[in-house]
Amino acid sequence: MFRNRALLFLAVGSLGLVACGDDTKDTTNNSTNNATNNAATNNATNSATNNATNSGTNNVATNNGTNNGTNLDIELVGTWDNSFGSAEIITATTWNNGFDTSTIELFGNDDNFAVLLSPLDAEFAPDTYSLVEWTEIDADQFYYCIVDFALDSVDEALDSTEVADSSDLDGEGCGGFAWTKMTRQ
Repeated sequence: MFRNRALLFLAVGSLGLVACGDDTKDTTNNSTNNATNNAATNNATNSATNNATNSGTNNVATNNGTNNGTNLDIELVGTWDNSFGSAEIITATTWNNGFDTSTIELFGNDDNFAVLLSPLDAEFAPDTYSLVEWTEIDADQFYYCIVDFALDSVDEALDSTEVADSSDLDGEGCGGFAWTKMTRQ
């Protein structure tokens, strides 16, 4: 999985992501994310860099505010009805599951994963990271699984050894439970 090959580097004034491995999902994408924090505007440049021997599309991005690069928006943007009878709203930078609004810290559209940061006031596991995986959108529907949660960092989420079984969406393929089915509103 991508999360086992990703290495996150933090530098003063910029945030870079280097994806490496031996599959065919790596390429170069650059985008500038502009974040407004009350009185100050912060700029961070995001880039996913390829391994020279690989080809394909990776679309890995980090979010530190509004992602102005539409080619790097998470593919799940929209309002969805889930299999529990409530709505979930996914924007370029947040995922509202009907209980809390988490920040999308990192995602990869080709590998169908995101790392979410729960809010400080979340009822369960506040201010922690979760690893989410999803299936391809088909006929305005997809499934997702929270593969791992209550993690201390993005790196811990990317290095998680927990796995989800996408061949068992309605059974126990998500940590002993069914995956959550989403239907576009």
